[in-house]
Amino acid sequence: MTTSITKYLLIYLTFDIDCLDLTTAPGTRTPVIGKLKSDHVLKLIRGFQR
Repeated sequence: MTTSITKYLLIYLTFDIDCLDLTTAPGTRTPVIGKLKSDHVLKLIRGFQR
């Protein structure tokens, strides 16, 4: 029986709080326009679950 290696592949996703928009993380120290909103981050994380 052959098993695909991707079945057991673990992915560790990390990101810094500074990547989030100020409305999501108002305490971030690097205010930059165009950061990720919480719904975009959740969509990205959920995409890895498939």
